[in-house]
Amino acid sequence: MVKTAARPEANRLFRTVCRWWKEIEVLIITGATTGMVEANNTAIKTSNAPPAGTATQTTTNRLFS
Repeated sequence: MVKTAARPEANRLFRTVCRWWKEIEVLIITGATTGMVEANNTAIKTSNAPPAGTATQTTTNRLFS
């Protein structure tokens, strides 16, 4: 199927899947993911970010100078 597509993107995807197949198979069999770790990282980044729609000090200075 990949050969008949004759598209560079399909070839790259096929090579990537082949290289990662052992890891993909482990994920399929065990169902183990890093989802909780990724969720924690996202939560930390979000909690450290300024609230959406707020002006930073630089923006405030530029607007009122």
